[in-house]
Amino acid sequence: MNARNDEFAKKLDLLTEALAKDVDHLSDEELEAEIFEEFGDPKELTRNIRASIESTFASRGKQRLASARSALDARRVRSSATIVDFPLADKKALYERLRQNDKNNLTLAARNEEDSEADLDSILEDLRDLGVIDDEGNIQ
Repeated sequence: MNARNDEFAKKLDLLTEALAKDVDHLSDEELEAEIFEEFGDPKELTRNIRASIESTFASRGKQRLASARSALDARRVRSSATIVDFPLADKKALYERLRQNDKNNLTLAARNEEDSEADLDSILEDLRDLGVIDDEGNIQ
């Protein structure tokens, strides 16, 4: 089977070379006449190809935008996770459980010698985003 593929590849190379020589021997006018005969007006063909390429880029851009919007919407839904709606005592208890299981000495910034609820919300959201806890505060 491999020898058959090699033979086919050699024949294809010969055909490609012969076609290239034929095109190379044509004058610009002859080549343009053949293109016109086969495909129509080369300028119109060029405009159609350009329009098709631009349409493809625009379509792909719209798909990427829609995908980005979906990801942003999903993130917005996730960022309104229930952990920030927990009562403060529950958030502190969750944080303490995380600190006890943490090997890196998880800490909050000290401001006026008390933990701010906003700081606690922020760290819990960060831990959720990192996959340490889920939206309901369950340790992963």
